[in-house]
Amino acid sequence: MLLDGLWDLFERDLFTVPSVDGLFNQYRDTVPGLDLPNGAEVRRQNFRSYLQSFGSPPALLLVGEAAGYRGGRFSGVPFTSERSVVRGLSVEKRIRWERIARESAETARRGRVPEI
Repeated sequence: MLLDGLWDLFERDLFTVPSVDGLFNQYRDTVPGLDLPNGAEVRRQNFRSYLQSFGSPPALLLVGEAAGYRGGRFSGVPFTSERSVVRGLSVEKRIRWERIARESAETARRGRVPEI
């Protein structure tokens, strides 16, 4: 993977941190009745797929807090929305994002693949 060093850092310093009062680690833990039983694993895989989609290392990595219930909380990809992902996509990028959406839906065992 292009960003192996970054992924190693996430595995060591993010994915291992347990949730505590007022802080939920979506990449480590799940909430019964809200998440799939393997929800944390699905979010980590979606995040990895997102990072693998880069053609070259990003010049800047923004780290944020509170990814939100409509974004990273379920997808595992922080601070994204359909609008920000698909606006002005080239044919090649659209094909790549359709593949990522299909693979993510399969990983999550979802019957519906998001439309890109």
